[in-house]
Amino acid sequence: MELYHLLLITSYMVSMSLAELLELSYTFNVDAPNSPMLTSFTHSLVKKGKNKFGNWVELNDFCSSEHSGTHLDAPVHFSRHGWSVADIPTEKLYRVPGVMIDVSRKARTQSNYEVKVRDLERWESLYGVIPDGAVVIIHTGWGQKSSDIKEYSGLDQHNKLNFPG
Repeated sequence: MELYHLLLITSYMVSMSLAELLELSYTFNVDAPNSPMLTSFTHSLVKKGKNKFGNWVELNDFCSSEHSGTHLDAPVHFSRHGWSVADIPTEKLYRVPGVMIDVSRKARTQSNYEVKVRDLERWESLYGVIPDGAVVIIHTGWGQKSSDIKEYSGLDQHNKLNFPG
């Protein structure tokens, strides 16, 4: 094996050993964050036990809004010509650079805080340019409200939702 190939393999292995997967989701159940204007999560046990062939089977039904709990919003959700989830190339979702931009202080005092270009520019001034193709996670701190759907959705007396975005 040539030294060049060995160096490439070694650097790949080192970069893979530094990679870290972080679990950021909430359990998908009746307590999952959801809009009060959409279908709430329901779950029912269909079967838990042996079937007629003596094999163990566990079967469940569940129903929920697509915008419940931790989920991926398809680009088509906000853009008529955007990708559906099925259209998003897998490589765009896995092992890509990722950055987290923290706007939680602003969201704490402004329930309808909208992320601004200057938030991205401030992050870049501190940490460098956001890499092309990066996944950008916006930390609003709103997750701490997830156990109280009224507070999480910011539903007001006019039935209007209020939350950062």
